[in-house]
Amino acid sequence: MKHRRPPGVASVAIDSHPERTAPRPVTCARDGREHIVSEHTMTRENAGRYVAWCGHRVLAAALACPPGRPCQDCFAIDRARTDAQRRRRRADLSIWARLAAWLHC
Repeated sequence: MKHRRPPGVASVAIDSHPERTAPRPVTCARDGREHIVSEHTMTRENAGRYVAWCGHRVLAAALACPPGRPCQDCFAIDRARTDAQRRRRRADLSIWARLAAWLHC
């Protein structure tokens, strides 16, 4: 995947796939809330402006700023995503793997 660069600057390939990258909380300077932005979105050159999972356009606050209140919509999406991943992993385990994990505890 290639990114837009200023004319005359070589493009750089990204090694990570958008769905496989970790989400990152980013505090918005406009509303003071902490929104979740995918790492893939953050690797693009967009001058500190990102689209959060809830659809809000985030203007990233300085890293020295304390985290804001969490955006309820972003964190609800993150919880649903995490729960779905957990259920998928659980379903992927065979009965023997679950039994071995249970006996090991």
